Amino acid sequence: MVSLFIIYIYGSINAWKKKGRVSGIRNTVFRNFHMKKPPVGGGSTGIATTKEEKNMKITKETEYAIRIVDYMARNGSLTSAAVICESTAVPLRFAKNILQKLVRTGIVNSYKGIHGGYELGKLAADISLYDVLAVTEGPVLLNHCLLNGHECDLITDKQCSYYEVFQELSDEIKNKLERIKFASII
Repeated sequence: MVSLFIIYIYGSINAWKKKGRVSGIRNTVFRNFHMKKPPVGGGSTGIATTKEEKNMKITKETEYAIRIVDYMARNGSLTSAAVICESTAVPLRFAKNILQKLVRTGIVNSYKGIHGGYELGKLAADISLYDVLAVTEGPVLLNHCLLNGHECDLITDKQCSYYEVFQELSDEIKNKLERIKFASII
């Protein structure tokens, strides 16, 4: 049923696009359905079918943030956003957004003016991979049931037997990421 709906949506969007009524909606619809983008010209419904497409991954934003902090840890001096972008291959619009988040959390300091730029707000030895990941992804939680105040709507009479397993795994991942400092990598 869902795949029929998706095929219908895909066909409708293509028709709308040909008439100039849709701009970018196709990507949004398929992103919201957690699918790969269908091939141009039709064909597959775009449903992820291989293991590689279903793997848990960090987001592109997190990858960019790690590259930025790594560059700043290696560089060690005040650097403009343009130089950071050029050196890390991170698009400027993403870099500025990420740098703002890193500044808000104290990982990076920013300085305005003609001689302004960005530098690490802490020693590279004090910045963990988890610190950067938490800025862009939030806390490491393997399942939504670990969120504060979440009540399981699947099991009403007791707590799910997997809750503690997910909690333990989430804690282990967090602890491992907290032990990896940028100074130890550079």
